[in-house]
Amino acid sequence: MEGSTVTTSLAQQLKTVPVFADLSEEDLAWLAARMRLDHYSPGEIIVEEGSPADRMWIILEGETRGQRENAIGDGRTYSARAPHVTGMLPYSRLTHVPLTIRAMTPAVIASLAASYFPEMLERLPALGPRLVGVLADRIRETTRTDQQREKLTALGKLSAGIAHELNNPAAAVRNAAINLQQAVRALRTAGLHLDQREMSAEDRTFLARIECDWSKDHPPTALDSLERSDREEGIGDWLESRGVPDARKLAPDLVDAGCDLEALRGLSARFDDGTLADVITRLTASFTLNRLVEQIESGTSRIADLVRAIKQYSYMDQSPEQEIDVHEGLENTLIMLHYRLKRGVEVLREYDRSIPRICARGSELNQ
Repeated sequence: MEGSTVTTSLAQQLKTVPVFADLSEEDLAWLAARMRLDHYSPGEIIVEEGSPADRMWIILEGETRGQRENAIGDGRTYSARAPHVTGMLPYSRLTHVPLTIRAMTPAVIASLAASYFPEMLERLPALGPRLVGVLADRIRETTRTDQQREKLTALGKLSAGIAHELNNPAAAVRNAAINLQQAVRALRTAGLHLDQREMSAEDRTFLARIECDWSKDHPPTALDSLERSDREEGIGDWLESRGVPDARKLAPDLVDAGCDLEALRGLSARFDDGTLADVITRLTASFTLNRLVEQIESGTSRIADLVRAIKQYSYMDQSPEQEIDVHEGLENTLIMLHYRLKRGVEVLREYDRSIPRICARGSELNQ
């Protein structure tokens, strides 16, 4: 009598599940009589991953969540809330449960062994297409989740690459700004010392002209490490022989500016050793100042180019669908992926500029 009451109650509960809602009382009773009814507390394991997939579960009350707990997983979770049909379904190729399923709330779950499937489909043929539909929905949802995860993963990698690309020029600008303060301080100190010396207007004009025209007349040249080391050592020795303070510290900056011993000897022929020390200190600070300003300009230009590319790549603040230039999209995408094009990758561009603008979703096309 008690078993009959339980079966009747379960049959009524099955009627709340859309898949079984229009079955007759007799058919519902037939299903209920072959099902197992279980009650679970929050956190209790319903089935462990790796277990044989041999039962169809009908969640009548509560909510469940599945995730990998016994093996390395990707952190994904799958939730199901009553009323819901899941687990092993007819025509499914599932052999083992891939996740550990736990009850998130107090749950009531009915289950039907897969061994009853042939009899169930023969007795209730209408259930076949419905359960296939449930299976198809599950596949679509899993595929959609996987695709979304792939997009998020790609976005994460892209964001990390962009952050790296922004960090390099930002760090260069910051270091240049710090060194700029020291160069300005050295320039002012050397200028003060020169103002205290008796110098002709012609000599002061000579120094000013060097400061203005040096970078134009002495473009930077590439030096290998050995050449650079030899030049720094030679200039450092020469400065020390003339009593210039911080000679070894000034030498690398002079080499960076393209200064050589010939230019320094020209200065020594014009100024005495005391004045020469202040002159070289001032010129070194001036050369360094110009170089740091160029570094700041280069770094900020790179940051601006990246920000512009990001805005154009994502079509920020623009209509999703509009007329776009495919070539600009390609260029912006290459800028966004520059961090992946540094290791032996050469990009050959072959554009047909006669291609007209097209109407498309620019952000999606770039992605």
